[in-house]
Amino acid sequence: MTRRQASKHLKSVLKLVDNGTPAALRSNWVAFVLWLLLVALLTVILQFSTSAPLIVTIGICFFLGAFCGAYSVYHTAARQWPFLSPHINRESVVQRINELNP
Repeated sequence: MTRRQASKHLKSVLKLVDNGTPAALRSNWVAFVLWLLLVALLTVILQFSTSAPLIVTIGICFFLGAFCGAYSVYHTAARQWPFLSPHINRESVVQRINELNP
């Protein structure tokens, strides 16, 4: 990892320690609505898949699944952040950022 990348990551951690994660990312209703939307979209796609080539249907389903999987990981991380952030030493992060940026 380069100095620039390390500094960028540490600054984002510092920002999260100071501000926390948005409440919308921690709420369960967003994930519930996302899963309902996924089911509805997949139902529509599979209903009309006879008129589209199979590779298009597979591609759309793949990207929808990848998006929902990525959101699930991000959602879980956002929900766990309030328990993790008190254990991060803010002064140590600031010191390391200052070392990386002369």
